[in-house]
Amino acid sequence: MGLVGCISHTFFQRHSRLQLYAGTWLLKYSGKNMMLLTLRPSGGELVGALIQPKHFDEDWNGDFTGISLPIITLPARAKASGKVAKLTTGPKSDQDISAMALSDRDHLVVNFFRGVVPGWKFERVSPSEKVVIDTDWPDN
Repeated sequence: MGLVGCISHTFFQRHSRLQLYAGTWLLKYSGKNMMLLTLRPSGGELVGALIQPKHFDEDWNGDFTGISLPIITLPARAKASGKVAKLTTGPKSDQDISAMALSDRDHLVVNFFRGVVPGWKFERVSPSEKVVIDTDWPDN
């Protein structure tokens, strides 16, 4: 295989692996829809949005506290990075970068604070399912 064939093969492998991350992903907390991540192919990466409450904290056990409105939409981008994908969320002036990996075809783990708190576990949502982020969070 020549250099062009090798580059093309690597490009195809990286992008086909990244395609597995495309779709709509839901994070539930306490039985409520807390975050919605949507990713779609665009060139050699995935683009989309992360919809979530504007304010929340997370403790060392991965429990969320202080969840409050409004619900905001942040830009999201993903690129292949070895066996995982690199997820970038937020505006250019305030971006968060994290690793994300599929535990299976329908379950995605995003490690925003790798090694500090447990990864955030998202579940794939059917394209026909309409999902809305819950707005009735208790004052905590």
